[in-house]
Amino acid sequence: MKVRRLKNTVRIVFPYILAFAAGSMAEFAESAEASARTPGALRGPALTIEASAAPVLIERGTAGRRQLILPDIEIEATLQVRCRPGSAPAAVSLMSADTRVQAPALADGEAKEVALELAVPAAQLPPVYARDFCIEGEPGRPALVKPALVSLQGSLRCSAPPHPDNPDTDDTPATARPDDLARASAAVDVELRCKPEPDESGGGSERPRETAVGLN
Repeated sequence: MKVRRLKNTVRIVFPYILAFAAGSMAEFAESAEASARTPGALRGPALTIEASAAPVLIERGTAGRRQLILPDIEIEATLQVRCRPGSAPAAVSLMSADTRVQAPALADGEAKEVALELAVPAAQLPPVYARDFCIEGEPGRPALVKPALVSLQGSLRCSAPPHPDNPDTDDTPATARPDDLARASAAVDVELRCKPEPDESGGGSERPRETAVGLN
């Protein structure tokens, strides 16, 4: 008797379980489809970084040299910024370790691209291993690229103008919407260029744009 009751209970409850599961899956699929149709700007702010470093000119050294002490490295970066509708970029900054620069006031409030320059101090750069690179009296390699030598972190803050809680009354204090934040990072390759020998430079007196390095 107990077995029959259990079977009857399973027969009654099981269809309800299937119906509930089917309904949940349908709601999930509808939500996913709605999210796919929603533009990225509606989901929140976004920030991307494109950056490059000025080449560094290396003084020729003696055979057996293993490490190079780099000078300050100049970084040029372009930050693509995007805020959700109703918000605008309020602050954009770029940093590497303890060095930080911030974009000037965004007058129009609708900037989509921000250009920044950052000088990374030599004290924040590790010694670079480059055994027998750029040696006196040896042709060797004219250039050497050190991948991801400088790490950058960017920050974007989007703000919306204050709006009243109740637009029908004048005595309701205005409240500000919460700011949106977005962060991004980038790794920058640095090219080391070997300074030409005197007879390879063509005798020109023009000063190279790159900065020479200290050596050890």
